[in-house]
Amino acid sequence: MKHILRGLRPKSIAVFGDFILDKYTFGEIHRISPEAPVPILEVRHVDWKVGGAGNVLMNIAELGMQGVAYGRVGADAHGRRLLELMRKRGHISARLLRSGRTPTIVKNRIVANNQQLLRLDEEAVLPLTPGEEKRVLAGFRRDLPRLDAVVLSDYAKGFLTQSLIGDIIRLARARGLPVIADPKGKDFSKYRGATVITPNLKEAHAASTLENAPLEKVAEELISKAQLDFLMVTLGKDGIATFRKEGGRLRRRHFPVENVQEVIDVTGAGDTVVAVAALCLANGVEHDVMCRLCNLAAGYVVGHFGAAAIDFATLRRLARDSA
Repeated sequence: MKHILRGLRPKSIAVFGDFILDKYTFGEIHRISPEAPVPILEVRHVDWKVGGAGNVLMNIAELGMQGVAYGRVGADAHGRRLLELMRKRGHISARLLRSGRTPTIVKNRIVANNQQLLRLDEEAVLPLTPGEEKRVLAGFRRDLPRLDAVVLSDYAKGFLTQSLIGDIIRLARARGLPVIADPKGKDFSKYRGATVITPNLKEAHAASTLENAPLEKVAEELISKAQLDFLMVTLGKDGIATFRKEGGRLRRRHFPVENVQEVIDVTGAGDTVVAVAALCLANGVEHDVMCRLCNLAAGYVVGHFGAAAIDFATLRRLARDSA
């Protein structure tokens, strides 16, 4: 795989989805409250990160690609903070709608001694208006000539409406761009025409009408329903399984995890898989090599706390060591 990585070129990847401001409140617990039988967290510090679809975006930027973000934030202080985090990272162009109807989504994780105790969510789930969809698509059309791949990072928070998804896929595929969809919900037909969908095992079974069926049968149904080039199912500690139709038959390949030493936090591992898949598809990398690189990257990030990202130099080192 080393020679493949040497041949990769920086690409421009569009990321459509639900952008979330992740807040991490770290502290220590030494006593129980006299007001109620609950622990008291003595706050030591707070971290802010770009989450949701933004974690895919951050992985893309970390890999040395240009990320173009299409999403929505509130016209509030949290929205300004999220945009500022993107600007500081670099390699990112933000095309985010500033909405007065919905606040910026915030997830506040309360952590003590490296253990998450509680998560506080601030959100209001409202679909885009037809006028907002038109604004998103107008910006996408302007950017299309400079893009090399498209990612749909769906967290079911209202930005990726069914009509917007359909228009994005139609416009992208008409220009020959690969489309990677990280799905949400039970109806994968809304991603019809995407190049690949990347559900985890639970999501794949939930989207199928075949109760308790083998994964091969589930995959065959999902590929047919969404008219995919192939399906990539993430299996956690067991790696990745891919399915594609070849000569009228379903071909399954399994790629076990290669490099993980200890699973500390699986948060964001799926986003890393999506980012590496986008890098590979934009560069025309062969299917099996792409899956091995996705596995190496995922194995790396689950060994770190929080939604970690992998840079290109680390991916290259992992590929060299696994050769």
